[in-house]
Amino acid sequence: MVDKKLVGYKMVRPDGTSFYDSKTVYVVGKILRMKDATADGLPCGHGLHLAKEKHGPMKYNAVWPWRLMECSYAEKDVVGQDADKVRVRKLKIERELDPTDIGLPRANQFFDRLERLKNYTGLKAQTPARKKNIAKAMYEHVKRLNTHPAAYGRVIVLTRVEFHGVAEWGSIWDSVRNSVSGSVWDSVSGSVWDSVSGSVRNSVSGSVWDSVRGSVWASVWDSVWDSVWASVWGTVRGTVRGSVWGSVKGSVVLDDGISPFVLEHDILDYGAVLYGIDGDGVAHVVMPTKEEVARDG
Repeated sequence: MVDKKLVGYKMVRPDGTSFYDSKTVYVVGKILRMKDATADGLPCGHGLHLAKEKHGPMKYNAVWPWRLMECSYAEKDVVGQDADKVRVRKLKIERELDPTDIGLPRANQFFDRLERLKNYTGLKAQTPARKKNIAKAMYEHVKRLNTHPAAYGRVIVLTRVEFHGVAEWGSIWDSVRNSVSGSVWDSVSGSVWDSVSGSVRNSVSGSVWDSVRGSVWASVWDSVWDSVWASVWGTVRGTVRGSVWGSVKGSVVLDDGISPFVLEHDILDYGAVLYGIDGDGVAHVVMPTKEEVARDG
């Protein structure tokens, strides 16, 4: 009886090597073997790893740009697995696929936003026009959260949008954080985020951050005078970085065509970072003053 051929997916570096060890080379037609693979049934461990879905490798160690390989393996060669990945002692690279064909709806949106993030130029100075655009995006963000099925009737009331320079944020952040963390906005946005398919959420958000975090954070840092950062570094570094990360990961989640998190990316593009909406309905946006900006685009 011939063992049934099963299919799995592998994302590799542009040169064809594995993201894990930078040594194992994946070439179409090649058979890879690891005779000493640990046969303990666990998905992680010594062996050759494949994802069960095209986008699966994104949640582990794949960083864009990647190449996407379709591989085959036999059931007898499986040494461990779970719902997302399989570990085998032998596989064959059958063909190379379009690297953007990741098996997700609106995948083009993901790659468009990934490209936007790669070209991100950092925080920008507060101006009336930018603040007006950000306020508009905030009201749309709240509207989409309120109408999302996962809101379950909870309503976020946005009373106003407050803009804080970096230095000011360092002095008030501690008094704001508790009100934001216990707010309706925090609860609703968390529910909406959790409603997204776990497999999609983990794959997309993890991979995009790994792909752009260095360049995005460098742009945030370089856009504000070093002396300003130094004065508040211990206080606000974590909150600004966390807010940037939240905006990045939410903007590329492909749950529907009107994702409320896309607006956070728009705010990031305008040169600011949304921290959150507090219990009084005040949205807190971190955006440097003209005096704090090192280079204003």
